[in-house]
Parts: sequence; C-alpha cells; structure tokens
Amino acid sequence: MTSKFCSACLQKLLLSSFLADPSDPSSKIRATCIHCRNRSARLREKKRKALSSLDLNVPSKRPAISRTLEAPSIPLPHGRPETRSDTSTRSLPPLESQPQPPDALSIPLSHERFEIPPEAESRPQPPLPPPTDFLPADQWRFIQEFYNALDEVKMEFCLRCRERWFTMNLKNEICHTCFLRDKSSHSPFLMSTDNEMDPGEIPARLPTLTQVEEMIIARSHVQMLVHRYRGHQYHYSGHCVSFMQNNVKTVNMLPNLPSELDIVVVRPSNQVMENNPRYHSQFRADFRVRKSHVVTWLRYLKANHPDYRYITISLDRLERLPVDDDISSSFPSIVDESIIAEEDPVPDTSTGPNPPVPADFPPTNSQSMVPNLHDDTTEVDRLLAEISGRALMPPGVPAPSIRSTPLDEAAGRERIFAMAFPTLYPTGRADFNAARQRKVDLKDYARHLMCYHDGRFGRHPRWRFLIFNLLMRRRASNSARFYVSKAS
Repeated sequence: MTSKFCSACLQKLLLSSFLADPSDPSSKIRATCIHCRNRSARLREKKRKALSSLDLNVPSKRPAISRTLEAPSIPLPHGRPETRSDTSTRSLPPLESQPQPPDALSIPLSHERFEIPPEAESRPQPPLPPPTDFLPADQWRFIQEFYNALDEVKMEFCLRCRERWFTMNLKNEICHTCFLRDKSSHSPFLMSTDNEMDPGEIPARLPTLTQVEEMIIARSHVQMLVHRYRGHQYHYSGHCVSFMQNNVKTVNMLPNLPSELDIVVVRPSNQVMENNPRYHSQFRADFRVRKSHVVTWLRYLKANHPDYRYITISLDRLERLPVDDDISSSFPSIVDESIIAEEDPVPDTSTGPNPPVPADFPPTNSQSMVPNLHDDTTEVDRLLAEISGRALMPPGVPAPSIRSTPLDEAAGRERIFAMAFPTLYPTGRADFNAARQRKVDLKDYARHLMCYHDGRFGRHPRWRFLIFNLLMRRRASNSARFYVSKAS
C-alpha cells in the first residue's frame, strides 16, 4: 500500500505524508496527513493566543520551531522603542536559549501595538437579606421569591364578554373561549350585550346596600335566611343559612317592612344577651337599614328597571324605616339554649348604650345554603306557619300587594333574578329568563356572571347559592327522569 486517504481532508496522498516524522520512514503512521496536522496546530496556537489576551492566567504553550513559521517574540523593556523588523524576528534563537526576565509577559508582538487589558474586576455578590427571627435567610428569600412570582400573575380582560379572569389566552383582546363560541357565523355574539348577557354597570351615585336593605327593595323573595349568633368562640364563627323557597313571593308595593322579610334569628337566651354585649353587635352590619339609601334605589329602579316600572312606593312604609339603625329586633327569633356565655367575654369598647353603626363595619358572619330538591310541605302548613309566625300589621300601614299566582321556574318566563337581586341587575338586563336570540345554558350563564369584570356577582352572598340550588335541582330532575324512562 503506497497511498492512503486522509480522515480530515479525505484526499488520497502518498503514505509518506502520513508519517509522524517525515524524515524517518519507520515512524508511526497517522490517520491524517501532515498538512492537516500543521493546520490544526496553527489553529490551536491562535486560540491559545486569543485566550491569553483575555485572561492572563491562561498559560502560553511553548511553540516548537519546526512546526511554526515564526519564532516567538520577546517583549521589549519599557521605554525602549520597537525597532525590530520581520527579518530580525525570524533570526531570533529559540525560546529555550533566551533568558526571560521574571516580570516579562509571554505575549507575542504583532505589527500593531498591543495593549495589555486591565485585570477584570470581580463583581461583588449581592448582600444577603438580614436574618429574621423565625426563619433562616435562605428560606425567607424563597418565600419572597414565591410572593414575587404570585404578583406577576395578572388577571386578563376580554372586550367581547367583559369577563376578567386568569390565563384567558387573549388574541386581539378577545379571549379564547369567545373565539370558540363565536367561530361559526352565528349572530350576535353569545356573551354580548346584543344577546342580553351584559348586566351593565352600576352607576356611581347609587350607594352600596346591605343584604337586608336589598331584600327591602326586592320584588321577589326566593330565599329564607336563618342567622345564628355565635356561641363559644372556639366552636362557631357566625352563620347565615339560605333556604330555597318553592313558592316565590312577589310584591307590587315597596318598600318591604323588616317584619315581612323571610329572616329568622337563632339567638341565645335573654340572660346571655344581657350579660355579654358582644351579641348585640354581631349582626349589626348585616341588619343595618338606612332610609336614604332605600329611597335612592327605589327611585332609580322605578325609572330604569322594567320590572319596577309599575310598582307603588308607599310613603307610609318609608316612614316606618329607621334613618340609620339596627333592626335585628324586628325579625322572628328562636331561643337556642345551647348557646352559652363565654367565661371571659370580650369587653365592649364602644361608648354609650347605643353606639352608631360605623360606615365600614366589616361583616362577621359566614354564608351557606341548604338545598331544597323536593317539596314536602303542604299549602296548609305554610299558611299556618305564616299566620302564627308573623306579627299583626301596624295600624295605618297599607298591606303589601302579594301576587297570588306562583312563579313557574320550569317555564322560564319569569324574570326571577332581576326582581330578587336588584342591586346586581340595576337595569333589569341579563336575566336568565330574558328573551335572547341565542340560547345560553344555566351553567354557562352562571360562569359568565361569576367572572364578570367588576366581581359583584361573585361577592354576593345569596346569588351564588341560588344558582347552585337551581343547578342541583335540575340535575336531580334529569336523573329522576332518566330512571323513570328506564323503568317504564
């Protein structure tokens, strides 16, 4: 074999080109030719020179005279001009014969003047946060990073459905859910104002009402509220349970009197109430009634709400409402002997026997609901309970005009939501039973309003329970219909 292919350049050359030492025919045969080996050596030398100019700690390899075209150059002492030419540089002896001064740097000279870069300054590490008393510094830093990551999660807003939620995958300010709903040629958009799915904004001039004030101006009453006073502080946290009523009461004369509302209070005995003044202020924020706020809302609803257009606002009933006071004594109450007084009652810090109700008094009770999936009470029982549980009407106050025909929930013709929650539907739009061009399921309707951009539907303590109860009743009805169809 007198020739061989090079593994680098893939050229067929004589076998002498692959010898490790061309002058010795008996030397080892390499896989690459001598030209490729010389080219690789020059590239390695260039890389080492570039690295040595950036980092002075990189050692410079001592070049071999037989493999390099130029001999290494020695830097001149400071203050002496550079007068050497290329000829004198090539005629220098090898590096081994030249004594190198101890302070000289082995940096090769080029045709251009080379400046030694300054030593790179090490960046100071950021100082650690001060140690805390309860956690190490690294754990406290992890907690701060976690909260910073939470702050970066922002809610998005869709211009079409006016919902505000997380990860809506907006495209041209339209969420992905709206894109899937309206990708066909249907008109109008499903969750739009044209399809009666936008309840509108609440005017800024309208005040915020408590739950009792909203029930006073509501035309329809679909729930009964049972408030239970807290007992021992380790056992109870304050309760308000909503019971769904099968027969919706609708009135045409407003406002409703506090004694006419479907509210029952479960309270401790009189002795416990007198010894602990904390019980008197427990539901003060929920049972607060302001006459001016009620009048403002009734006038606005009569002018802008279609279901309130023909109501009668009774001045005598308005006079029975307090200017600004707690009306918890007006509701029917049940004495619960299981509620006992605490051993160390919380002292009452209020001044005076009847302190005024603060404007921003935080609510202390929690909300819950008892579903009503079937009706097991007769009309006679309801009438007897109504007669025995209600006080007589005060003289001079006109009786409310109650609609005798019950509302049919299954028919879907009555605007129950807009009449039961006027603060959520100030203009009467977006009721579930409103006439619309494209049909919306109750589940999609509830999700849309729960994600509405101002959040008033999600914060309401009774609306979400009514929706949940309706969903459960429809699911129970569908299950019963399925089993009946299988049995028949």
